[in-house]
Amino acid sequence: MGDVWYMRSMHLLNNLTDMSHDSPDHRSSLRRLFDDLFGKKLDLSEEFDFRHRQLPPEEVKEARQQLLSHIEEEEQASTSRRRFLKYWSGVAATVVLLLIGSITYWVVSRDNTVQYTTGFGVTQEITLPDKSTVVLNANSTLRYHKEWKQGLREVWLEGEAYFSVVKDVNTPRKFLVHTEGLAVEVLGTTFNVNQRAKTTEVVLTSGRVKLNLDNPEQEKVLMQPGELVAYSSQTQRYVKQPIDTKIYTSWKDNLLIFKNQPLREIARTIEDRYGYVIRFDDPKIGEEHFTTTLPADQVDILFTMLASSYDIHQEQSTITLYEKGKEP
Repeated sequence: MGDVWYMRSMHLLNNLTDMSHDSPDHRSSLRRLFDDLFGKKLDLSEEFDFRHRQLPPEEVKEARQQLLSHIEEEEQASTSRRRFLKYWSGVAATVVLLLIGSITYWVVSRDNTVQYTTGFGVTQEITLPDKSTVVLNANSTLRYHKEWKQGLREVWLEGEAYFSVVKDVNTPRKFLVHTEGLAVEVLGTTFNVNQRAKTTEVVLTSGRVKLNLDNPEQEKVLMQPGELVAYSSQTQRYVKQPIDTKIYTSWKDNLLIFKNQPLREIARTIEDRYGYVIRFDDPKIGEEHFTTTLPADQVDILFTMLASSYDIHQEQSTITLYEKGKEP
């Protein structure tokens, strides 16, 4: 850092002591350098004859002394920073090793269960023991027994995941995805499961699945590709409807697709996946519809789009939308 100060300061001093290039750009550059180095404005009056200007020796001496003082301070600060980083990098490495050790121990010892948990804004691809694959969405948990029971493949899901289940050729086994109040049964297919706030949504993209509901009075629900079933564990009722599967599964390809959706539904998706709390100053804002496609890892683009129609106030992770001109 000292070398940078020295080079920039020598450049400044050389130019100040010999003002042979009297141009606006040159003077502007000197002003910026002087302000950066010495923390005060350089007075270069437009009426002054720069071509014949020579700094008095005492001014040059003062500038050099300030330069040396800056260099010394920067070198001391740089040394302190290096010591600080060296110390805390060692501490961080120790903490990480301890965390890794703790997590590994928990996974292999707790009831012989394997568990994956993703944070906000993070997805993870998982290969199961039968070579089926799962893409686990943000803020979600998937767990299963390390040794599956004979004739059965079971996983438990909290949150959202996209499953690509392989079919057992020699010894066909049921594949069950358990959520709150619902089990998705399949032999070989691709589908999306989203379990949030007492509701499980299942979207089938290929193959066939059967939904086993906790309510014994209801018959099993058979699904065809292109269908969505939303089941409420609170009311023990479900709704089945045809949908565009891309809208519900695009997240696994790092895309967010919203097609004529109410802002309250979009807000719920952003809250579940990224940890924001989104509020509407007027409930009517939440009922307005919005259409867009954006990268899933650049959710801030969504707020930039919304800012063209609403006033947006953010305080930490809480975001409030106001009608234009009504933000307090």
